[in-house]
Amino acid sequence: MIRHLLLRMVVPGLLLGLRPIALAQEVPYRLETGAPLHLQHYAPQDYGQFPQNWAVVQDRRGVIYVGNVRGLLEFDGAHWRFHQVANKTVVRSLDVDSTGRLYVGAQGDFGYFWPDSLGVLHYRSLVPEIADEADRNFWDVWATRITPEGVYFQTHARLFRWDGDTIRVWRPRTYFHTAFAVRGRFFVRQDSVGLQTVVGDSLRLVPGGERFAHLRIYAMMPYDGDRILIATREAGLWLYDGRTFRHLPSEVEPLLRTYPLYHGTAMPGGFFALATLGGGVFIVDREGRIVQVIDEAVGLPDSWVNYVYVDRQGSLWMALNSRGLARADAVPFLTVWDKRLGLDGFAYWLQKERNGKLLAATSTGLFGLERQENWLHFGKMRDVNEQVFKIIEVGEVLMAGAGDGVWVLNGRDLIQKLDLGLTYDLLSVNDTLVFAGLSRELVLLQRKGNLWQVARRKIGNLTGEVLRIALSENTLWLSLRDGQVVRMQFPNGWLQDPEVTIYGVKDGLPGSVTQMVETDSTLFFYAREGIYRFVPGARPAFQRDTTLLAPGHEGHDELLALVVDRFGRVWTVFPTHIDIAHPLPNGGYRFETPLLFRYPNWGAPVQVYVDDAGIVWLGNRDRLIRYDPRLTFPEHLFSPEPPPVLIRRVASGDHILFGGAFVGPDGLLRALQPEDQVLELPYAFNDLQFEFALPSFIRAEDNRYQYRLEGKEEWSDWTTVTQRLYPNLWEGVYRFQVRARNAWGMTTPVTTLVVRILPPWYRTWWAYTLYLITLVTIVVLTWRHYVAQQRAVQMYIATMLGDRIEAMRSRINMLTRLLREANAAKETILSTTTHELRTPLSAILGFASVIKEETDNPLHKEFLEHIEESGHRLLATINDILDLARLRSGSMVVRRVPVEVTETVQKVYKLLEPLARKKGLDFRMELPPEPLRVFGDPSAVERVLTNLVGNAIKFTPEGEVVISVTAAEKHVRIAVRDTGVGISEEFLPHIFDEFRQESSRADREFEGSGLGLAIASRLVKLMEGEIEVVTEKGKGSTFTVVLPRAPERGTTSGRLPHREVSEM
Repeated sequence: MIRHLLLRMVVPGLLLGLRPIALAQEVPYRLETGAPLHLQHYAPQDYGQFPQNWAVVQDRRGVIYVGNVRGLLEFDGAHWRFHQVANKTVVRSLDVDSTGRLYVGAQGDFGYFWPDSLGVLHYRSLVPEIADEADRNFWDVWATRITPEGVYFQTHARLFRWDGDTIRVWRPRTYFHTAFAVRGRFFVRQDSVGLQTVVGDSLRLVPGGERFAHLRIYAMMPYDGDRILIATREAGLWLYDGRTFRHLPSEVEPLLRTYPLYHGTAMPGGFFALATLGGGVFIVDREGRIVQVIDEAVGLPDSWVNYVYVDRQGSLWMALNSRGLARADAVPFLTVWDKRLGLDGFAYWLQKERNGKLLAATSTGLFGLERQENWLHFGKMRDVNEQVFKIIEVGEVLMAGAGDGVWVLNGRDLIQKLDLGLTYDLLSVNDTLVFAGLSRELVLLQRKGNLWQVARRKIGNLTGEVLRIALSENTLWLSLRDGQVVRMQFPNGWLQDPEVTIYGVKDGLPGSVTQMVETDSTLFFYAREGIYRFVPGARPAFQRDTTLLAPGHEGHDELLALVVDRFGRVWTVFPTHIDIAHPLPNGGYRFETPLLFRYPNWGAPVQVYVDDAGIVWLGNRDRLIRYDPRLTFPEHLFSPEPPPVLIRRVASGDHILFGGAFVGPDGLLRALQPEDQVLELPYAFNDLQFEFALPSFIRAEDNRYQYRLEGKEEWSDWTTVTQRLYPNLWEGVYRFQVRARNAWGMTTPVTTLVVRILPPWYRTWWAYTLYLITLVTIVVLTWRHYVAQQRAVQMYIATMLGDRIEAMRSRINMLTRLLREANAAKETILSTTTHELRTPLSAILGFASVIKEETDNPLHKEFLEHIEESGHRLLATINDILDLARLRSGSMVVRRVPVEVTETVQKVYKLLEPLARKKGLDFRMELPPEPLRVFGDPSAVERVLTNLVGNAIKFTPEGEVVISVTAAEKHVRIAVRDTGVGISEEFLPHIFDEFRQESSRADREFEGSGLGLAIASRLVKLMEGEIEVVTEKGKGSTFTVVLPRAPERGTTSGRLPHREVSEM
């Protein structure tokens, strides 16, 4: 009891930097495994709480929970949350049952967390359920274990079991040290007593359990079958088969005496993680061999590890004593060598020497994996300080192609340096001849004695950078920087001039850098676009080849590397995976795509080297990944479909509307919203912010999300953002959807959260009912008021305004009569005046005609012709005014009889043809072959046509005037078309107004009164016809008269009764 309490008291001291004296000892062990592939550190500033953590567990949704000194941490891969138990003390232990209920052991308290109706986690303490008040006085709950019988909470002074209804209590003879649950069976170690279990309601020693009375057990883990692996601090590892205990000798046993064991857990693939105080975490296999160590040397922030836990993706979580949390992925299947372990720069080439030492050519030099004291690390060859692209063994020496030439080494000793400049590749054809690919040429090196010299330079007169050299059937193939491939054949020996052929894009190559690899006597060429094969005589000479590509993987991704290992396997490396083609005895390949190789993010340069033991070394950018295929990777850890995205929170301002946890009808914690559930929210919370996360922790920084409000927007772009705000949403049902894509490009199913926003009170059904009742009441009252008002107005009009209206009506009638009389007097005066003017004007014209006939004086005749012309114009104007007056007064009567329209057109044509000929115009008619008749007045029809044709001739300086007649079933159209001056668009609305002409200036070109078209329009209207005009300024006009068609002669319908009309 005292020893145990002293250990517990020492832990805070260790947090301050104190270490037991035993840790000063050096325990030798030699590993080649390196560091974890990914080692993620979650510092205290990341989660915002105390640095010391005590337990880790994962619920059925994938959310991680951590026992912290100040309470409970919750992590979903994107967001950290913090919860506290009732007494706000340290959380020492955690466990989750099959429903997802999280049980907690704290300091002086234990209980569980469970979501409320809003999905928010709340803590319930079970201490009040303890019957005896004396049993409630305890300190830390060091273990919380779930079994079929109930949940056990282990303290030093008491052991509690909660079965869902009551709590059973056991008291120790000394103190309870540790407790475990393995395959549903509960074990507890009681100091000075041994390993016990619960049988019924009694604590009993297991057979042989007294062996552990003074051996402290810190881990019990499932081993195989029914056996259990027990890890002790003083005596190493033990196997328990339910009846007997057997000691398991192991490499880790002496280390556990130096670095005290504190916790352990079983790992996938038959491995076990042992957490120590000061030594980090030891990964051992079933035989107790150490396969990996995770400590400060490989990047673990704190080698004092209080707890280890394996999540459902196989990642190892480590609760650190003073530096927060850490997580290691793919342990121990993939390990890494990088700058932490001495390897610096991008790896360009990998190879082992004859003595088994691994060499790495990188962008900073040449490195070798070597032992330093008790540890392996990469050491740099001190003489080679340039980047090294290629290393080969030639006889007893090592040759390195570097940035400043070729280095010849024997072990770590420099023998010779050839200053050739940038050297990309070396190829040995025998022990005395080596080809070197340089930045500007291909050279041949030859050994003379113990030294090497340049035998030939500028072979083939190449000028490009020679990146790679391959030898196939005594033919050299060269890869150039510009994407070309060169074939060199040496029919007369390596020291003679070769036959050179250069291939490029026109020969089927892609144009990017193309490299070569030979397998099974076949040379393949590859670039990022794919794999090619040289086919002699073909056009093009290089053909795409899919022989080495796994079915379904042809051309779907960028090809980073193509490597053939010493066992004939072909490795094709892509950014997201690696395919391995295994040669078959009868030809062809069997393809394998190891899920394990999806963990890294592959990127150029990539190198693949397989040593004699089958260990695979993969150079990936600036790190070297080690893979031992003898370690069976449990592929169930790598699900092809990532877990669903979790809706972690819905909030409106500072109000949490949903806390992120669903409980189904079956009482189980769920990741997705049950189909029968809807999140119902009042309208006051219509500014919704959704938080979401993908609980996939491996390379979580590469997780991407898409979201949308279904029916309201399209899917967003892929983003790292894990929240979305929708302000001012209207009432209704909304479906927020989110999906994620993990680091390997796998897309999750869509996660949907259905939300119903209730309307505000003023838009509820009862509010609308109230509005309707109010509206009906207002309408009824308004109508009654309106009716009463109208009645009052009518009475007022009838009684008060009747006489005034009658007086106004009489005055209006009198003014109307006076206006008509004045208008009639005006028309009478106008008619009388024009008649009085016409009589003397006719006499003047007569006398002028007689005088013109009698005189022989040319000058007099000219004056008389002017008198006649002016007189006729004035007479025409007077006649127009007289006709207009008659039309206005209604005294002009227009008959409606059948009129031979073709005859009328011919008559008008003959009348005006001399005038058109005088002006040099093309004057013609376009008449139908058969006569046509219209209803109208013969003189009115002739008057209208004479006016329109006369105007067309007058306003057409040159060109043509055409009269055309066309007939329809009920109408006849008479069109007068000219190529004259046309009418402007502005004047067109006034063209039929009286006394209006487009040009009214004194110097106008064409004379006239402006009455002709007005009279024609009125006459056509009296004949129940229409007149239309189409014109364009400067190009001419077309006036069309449309009159009702009359039947042909001899038909019954042609003898219509005579009818006269006048304008009213």
